[in-house]
Amino acid sequence: ADIEGSFTGALDVAAELLQARGRVLPCTLEDVTLHATDAAGRPVRGQANIATSEGPVVRVCIEPEAPAAHEPALQAIRAADAIVIGPGSLYTSIIPNFLVDGVVDAVRESSAARIYVCNVANQRGETQGMDAAQHLDALTGHGLGGLLDIAIVQGTGSDVIHTVPGVCEDGSVDVEPVVASESVVEQIRSTGVRVVVADVVDRAAPCRHDPELLCRVLREVL
Repeated sequence: ADIEGSFTGALDVAAELLQARGRVLPCTLEDVTLHATDAAGRPVRGQANIATSEGPVVRVCIEPEAPAAHEPALQAIRAADAIVIGPGSLYTSIIPNFLVDGVVDAVRESSAARIYVCNVANQRGETQGMDAAQHLDALTGHGLGGLLDIAIVQGTGSDVIHTVPGVCEDGSVDVEPVVASESVVEQIRSTGVRVVVADVVDRAAPCRHDPELLCRVLREVL
């Protein structure tokens, strides 16, 4: 950024060096701090602390409250053929983008298909114990109500939260799948969102999606 004179210039150079496909556009160029409230009502400050919080998060906000959006990002959203939200850390990577002033409006103004790719596993602390419907509720509760067309979920076939062997980025040795049973799927459908239940988990790393399987489902959906 110092060499190029701007953060966006640095992103473009990095993308060229890495031969990246597509372009990275930040939602805002302002410095922001992420704040959260967990299920016990405790305030948590900072992205790293929220990601390792003691209990599940119920609300996040950013400081300053409504930072100015990066206009090229808004233009890209409005012009998109498809908007794919996720996968990623729900409260620390996905939702904060929609707290930037103008981003939700750009999604609303776009004629694109708006697709949410639900995580296949919960993160210890941040989303612990949440099912797929609750993941959707978190998005709608942070400004995306009525704006999602399709949700892609990994079917679990059970309402019981269970763990499977594996290792996640936080070092957990037991992976907690995000439940998307028939009753959970019906909950999502009742909100008007079309649900696509598919096998998209990476068997070798069950906290993540298998890229090829997910791409195949996205191609079918689009």
